[in-house]
Amino acid sequence: MARPKKGEEKHRNASLRFRVRQEVSDGLRAIASVRGVPIADIGEAALEDYVRRVTKAESRATSKRKA
Repeated sequence: MARPKKGEEKHRNASLRFRVRQEVSDGLRAIASVRGVPIADIGEAALEDYVRRVTKAESRATSKRKA
């Protein structure tokens, strides 16, 4: 993965590096290609969506336990 050009960093201040199955990589690359954006943007959006869904589900579970 190449470093973004100056001005394209989008104020990202953390870096994650990990390996994924080839199917996941292929899927992310296909989405990025169709949308014409870097794979990092697709990966970030996918992670943000996952965190949002898990946080919401966990807060619902916590509020049910309190009731």
